Amino acid sequence: MKYQHEPCDAGKHSTHPTLVFMALRLLRQQSVYHIRNLLCYALVFCCCIPNSACMANALTSAWSKLVSGFRTKFLTRFRTRFVTRLRARFPEFFAKLPAFVQLTRLDRPVGILLLLWPTIGALWIAAEGFPNLSLLLIFSFGTAVMRSAGCCINDYVDYKIDGHVHRTVNRPLARGILTRKDAMACLIAYA
Repeated sequence: MKYQHEPCDAGKHSTHPTLVFMALRLLRQQSVYHIRNLLCYALVFCCCIPNSACMANALTSAWSKLVSGFRTKFLTRFRTRFVTRLRARFPEFFAKLPAFVQLTRLDRPVGILLLLWPTIGALWIAAEGFPNLSLLLIFSFGTAVMRSAGCCINDYVDYKIDGHVHRTVNRPLARGILTRKDAMACLIAYA
């Protein structure tokens, strides 16, 4: 027998009022602990309500409202305060920040992913199943940091050659946006 579910009536069940009310109330309390409780309640609702397709829509809607509220309420306020303070204290660093992102190739995460997949595979084999979450996070973070440090040292060593190669002519050291001193400072910060 095939699994069949009733199609969700978007007008009737598109948002579950209890979830939306709880999301907004917990968002006002400004606590990560309460947001975790909301997600637990949402899982209980998903398991208990028979029409899971409608509940999935309700959960998605409640989650999007929660995230958009969090983004507007917390992140915007924090970002404007943080950026304003950073610009006031370190104007030269803030001006060079896009060049540092380009130097460490954080704008091109493909290299991180190419290093991350064998790392995760090795962790999986070593743990004989799903690895410990803390190890997974440490190794993932370490992979990103070491790839960025490798890009710094590569640009530091090849700064004269990069200006003559068509593929690397736009790198920050080759264009003169950053100095070798900046690249070495970035490398030391990553190490």
